[in-house]
Amino acid sequence: MAKYNLRKSGTTNQLHIFKTKQSNKGGCIDEALVSVCSEVNINDTNGILLPCLSEEEIITECAKIESKVCSNCISYLNG
Repeated sequence: MAKYNLRKSGTTNQLHIFKTKQSNKGGCIDEALVSVCSEVNINDTNGILLPCLSEEEIITECAKIESKVCSNCISYLNG
């Protein structure tokens, strides 16, 4: 099952979604070095705001703060 982190861009303060994967120890580790929209490198973010969420959870959480989340990341999830 896909997991996602929500991170804040260090340059724009916009929120972006990054793919993660479940680790053997129960947490999540980064799967990709760029956001799902391919606009932000993980090294250009200010940490994880919402960690290790399922697709359903990340969609729900992003809907609550939609104006702050990258619209291209949202489009990626809504496929």
